[in-house]
Amino acid sequence: MDKRKETYSNYRWVVEFFIVMGTLGFAALWLAPAPLLPTIMGDLSINMAQAGLIISVLALCVALFSSLGSISVDKVGAKKSFLIALILVGAGGLMVLIANNYPVLILTRLVLGIGYAMILSIPGVLIMTWFPDNEKPYINTINSSLTYVGMTIAFSLTLPIYNAMGSWKAPLAIYGGSVLVVAALWLVIGKDKKVEIVQEVAAEKEEEVIKTEKVESALKLAMKRKEVWLMALALFGGMWEFQFFTTFLPTYYQTYYGLDATTASNITGIITSAGIVGGILCGVAMGMMGVRKIFTWPLHTLLLFGLIGAINFQPGPLLYLSVGLIGFCAAGWTPALMTIPMEFEGMTPRMLGGAFALIFGLGNAAAFISPVFGGWLSEIIGLKQTLFIFAFSQLLAIGCTILVPETGPKGKMKKLGLAGE
Repeated sequence: MDKRKETYSNYRWVVEFFIVMGTLGFAALWLAPAPLLPTIMGDLSINMAQAGLIISVLALCVALFSSLGSISVDKVGAKKSFLIALILVGAGGLMVLIANNYPVLILTRLVLGIGYAMILSIPGVLIMTWFPDNEKPYINTINSSLTYVGMTIAFSLTLPIYNAMGSWKAPLAIYGGSVLVVAALWLVIGKDKKVEIVQEVAAEKEEEVIKTEKVESALKLAMKRKEVWLMALALFGGMWEFQFFTTFLPTYYQTYYGLDATTASNITGIITSAGIVGGILCGVAMGMMGVRKIFTWPLHTLLLFGLIGAINFQPGPLLYLSVGLIGFCAAGWTPALMTIPMEFEGMTPRMLGGAFALIFGLGNAAAFISPVFGGWLSEIIGLKQTLFIFAFSQLLAIGCTILVPETGPKGKMKKLGLAGE
């Protein structure tokens, strides 16, 4: 067994800074095209299904290349792997300057998507390496909200940049160039942590456990667990509507309500602002209360009402509240999504890797298919009708999370107390 004598320097905050900047850059690039879709569609002469693919192709990359980050860390280390990921994300954004047709634009998004697939796993390695256990929950809480902060940037800054520079390519190129600057700084400042390792002979029992685990892959082990499938299907249902709504709500508000692009983008941006609040508040409350399920199906139920309201209320307080519910509830259940699988009975770290592969694989499959299929369906039955139908994918999330067992420490204690009576 290896025992590591570790010390934690203030450099860990430099590492966290780069994680923050890299994640913000990707998140901004992910949804930056959304408020610009009508302009992009006109400029490139594409339909709504093709426009949806501009956003959803990133989810396809995650589904296909999610293991690339961990493989790279094993081969070249965390520092170089994070650098590669940053370069891919930045290049994917900057390359839009040469995207004079639809295929080239999709190529730039593929490059960006591969970088994102790597970024999903590498920051976790950096955090586990540089931060002590008592700080990790707080760092993870901060980092879990970064996607929504980046989305807020996408919806609040993209159109002003477009209006100032007169090109839909400008915001994406600026975001991409910014990430490349971060990559250059990481090349100079970034480093791998050196840890003193004291070699010891592993116990026979531990060796036997390792041999047993290697008999079957982690993914196969996870696929045998009913509760893992429930979480995967819940995320599938949630990602199906969330990706479609965040992609096409700006277009919906421009087309059906006659709003200008900036106003439509600002309303949709409420999702991200509310998501930041929801993710932090629900994450802290979940930890303090020691229960999990209350942050799953009740939030999914509220989210369904938010989705319906977002496409039926006229601009005003009720519409803003509905859009805010989407962001608050979608982000609010994320801490439970990450925590519950870790607490399943009999779950091991190795099996957890397979569980998350299944859960996020299905979730990103939905995120890829939904905008493409929904864009095609919108051409046939209309965008409003498609949004309404897709909203009810939340029923899958509600039903599955109702069936998931309570895993929180206080919830388990209460269950044992009732059983004893």
